[in-house]
Amino acid sequence: MTGPNLDDYNDVPSRLAEFRDKYPEGTLQQIDLQIFEIDGKSYVCYTAAAFRSPEDSRPGMGTAWEPVPGPTKFTRDSEVQNAETSAWGRAIIAVGAADAKKIASREEVRNRVGEDEHPEPSNTGLLITKLVNSGFTKAIQSDIVASAIGRRVRDLGELSAEEVDLAIRAIDGAVADREQLEEEE
Repeated sequence: MTGPNLDDYNDVPSRLAEFRDKYPEGTLQQIDLQIFEIDGKSYVCYTAAAFRSPEDSRPGMGTAWEPVPGPTKFTRDSEVQNAETSAWGRAIIAVGAADAKKIASREEVRNRVGEDEHPEPSNTGLLITKLVNSGFTKAIQSDIVASAIGRRVRDLGELSAEEVDLAIRAIDGAVADREQLEEEE
């Protein structure tokens, strides 16, 4: 079995160099680090921000998550570092500071090679990303999900695919409602 063609993917060090060239006063900062459990498996979720300047009020955001323990030789025992690197690369792309044909970095694609043949459904990952980026506390996130699906859960792995979709729509709606209220103030 051959691996993926990495020619269209930039590595994060290249993205960092482009970011520093374009925004010499810019910084990359951790916004959030959480551990989730889904179907008995643990995941680390890292959110980073690329601030173009010290007064940047709308930094680029990037979120990435990794299974713990990492399933490949590139991810095992460095799950947080891999999630951080991926989140940085995505935050840099979000501010347009790096030229990329693909959002995923070369490292992200390389790290997926050899993973379990049964990865978590992408919509669960999308839900986690939306929850992390929502700005709501965990208690409010839990209330939104419970309201959307009609029951409380302790683990997102308990959700069916339909419930995940309902929860995603509910989080999107709650974020939109909050933004509309902020605009009206």
